[in-house]
Amino acid sequence: MDPNLPESSDANGSNAATKRTQRQHIIHELVQTERTYVKHLEMLQEFKKSVEEQGVIPGDAVHDIFLNLNSLLDFQRRFLIRVEQTNDKSEDEQNWGALFVLYKDAFKVYEPYIANQKKCEEIAMLQFPQLKNIKGKPELRQMVESPTVLTSFLLKPFQRLAKYPLLLKELHDKGDLDEALRADIDAGIEAASAVLRATNAAVDREERNEAVQELRERVEDWKGHRLDAFGDLLLYGTFSVIKGDPMSSKDQEREVRIENTAGHRN
Repeated sequence: MDPNLPESSDANGSNAATKRTQRQHIIHELVQTERTYVKHLEMLQEFKKSVEEQGVIPGDAVHDIFLNLNSLLDFQRRFLIRVEQTNDKSEDEQNWGALFVLYKDAFKVYEPYIANQKKCEEIAMLQFPQLKNIKGKPELRQMVESPTVLTSFLLKPFQRLAKYPLLLKELHDKGDLDEALRADIDAGIEAASAVLRATNAAVDREERNEAVQELRERVEDWKGHRLDAFGDLLLYGTFSVIKGDPMSSKDQEREVRIENTAGHRN
């Protein structure tokens, strides 16, 4: 054997890593990216702790930016342990679909964080000049190198949640699984997708709540009606309406804001 060749290379010089099956490649990506994701959350938590300790921004702003990050990280560390345990098993014993079914309800910890994403970014950008003054390790300072870098870190939970169904689908389609494991992966895909749908619904609810608050502040006279009695806001938006005059060839276009609640249409 040529002593200059790496120990893991064969006679043709191809690295052992290239011999992985598609299933192994997909699982390797899932595990490695999960480890990296948890490290990024830990960096974000350390950044939050430094911001609090140094008092660079008010406490309310810290809450509006990071919300339940600590709870999210606690969950994700536990989930990573189960990912590592599953990865340590033989391929025939690895049931990745069952893992996501098992943790479907626990993933609800993501809902408040992601529903808060819009406010989080708005406050972070508003407070960015102060956040840039944070002192500490170089990796923490790099997080406020630019607004884009900070925003990318704050978005990682949503991006990771959206990635899970894609990784499972790739494992289902290319993982050379038997029928039973493919059925389990289908259940896992549905569980991961349901989590994503629930978080998107939480975002929609938050946007509708903001619209109701805007209505409350914008309308000066509710003519004796109670806003709370209108039911939940279902749809809202601004539409262009053309009002025609039968005695004139000119049409008038005006914008009308429409709110559709469970009890009334305004």
